[in-house]
Amino acid sequence: MSIKIHFYLFMSLAYAFMIGKLELFLICYISILLHEISHVITALILKVDVTEILLMPVGVSATYNENIPLKKEIIISLAGPIMSLIMAIFSKDSLISNINFIIMILNLIPIYPLDGGRIQRIFFILKYKYKKGIKISQNISDLFIVLLFIFSIIFIIYLKNFYLLIVVFYIYTLSRKEMKKERILGLINYLQTD
Repeated sequence: MSIKIHFYLFMSLAYAFMIGKLELFLICYISILLHEISHVITALILKVDVTEILLMPVGVSATYNENIPLKKEIIISLAGPIMSLIMAIFSKDSLISNINFIIMILNLIPIYPLDGGRIQRIFFILKYKYKKGIKISQNISDLFIVLLFIFSIIFIIYLKNFYLLIVVFYIYTLSRKEMKKERILGLINYLQTD
């Protein structure tokens, strides 16, 4: 397993320092890091290969072996929100509690590849088989991305905060990349079964 640090993470740290928000940035980032580490530890316990951990400016991403059984993927997906919930409940600091609660809620939104999106994707694959399940999952992800985009515009208008819009574009980019990979894997699996 390799651990990589994206160059823009250092720029984000420098920017947070310059605007006097370094402590808030670090609390958010460490909370996200612990959320993701819980996924990785759960995957390792379930004997799933973790090939890479990438520390990015907006969060942390772990890359797993492509052929994770669906039941293991559900367990791995739930590990992060459960960790965030535990930190939200047991932290004595209200800021840390609130941040972890927000991280949990955001990750449970049914947008693939967020945890909620992975769980809803697996549900539809099990219910309707692979091809139709992926299509339904993509439609639900797209709907929630649009809703999140609208919410981020409201955030900008009323709170003058652009951070959610940046997160929405990041999630949108991840979603497109992961769904493209899903379609390719689906085609490969289809060709192998013939």
